[in-house]
Amino acid sequence: MELERFHISEEAEKQMGFVQAVKVGETLWVSGAVSWDENMTPLHVGDMAGQMRQIYGALGELLARFNRSMDAIIKETVFATDLDLALQNTEIRRSFFPEEKFPAATWIGVRRLAHPDLLLEVEIVAQL
Repeated sequence: MELERFHISEEAEKQMGFVQAVKVGETLWVSGAVSWDENMTPLHVGDMAGQMRQIYGALGELLARFNRSMDAIIKETVFATDLDLALQNTEIRRSFFPEEKFPAATWIGVRRLAHPDLLLEVEIVAQL
């Protein structure tokens, strides 16, 4: 099967040594999405709710490129520097999934992410 690579912020991805998404057949594998701009400057610093909204909004935009919505996500892994705070904001996450069509999900508490101001990182696998 042919691999197709998709960039969100190509320069930042080159610096870190990854690609944001890889399509294999009808499956899309998406690297951990975080709340930062194309220059890797964190957005919504200190604001878990803001970072959560930004991340899930960006994932929705990525899936829209393939004419799919959030219900195409089959697996999700959430990494949070404060798992209790992330869990307190799950209503934000839930609002992005139509008709409560949630994916299989794993939530993991971590000490830190790629930048100390990042609070949340979400990776997904989607069926296209």
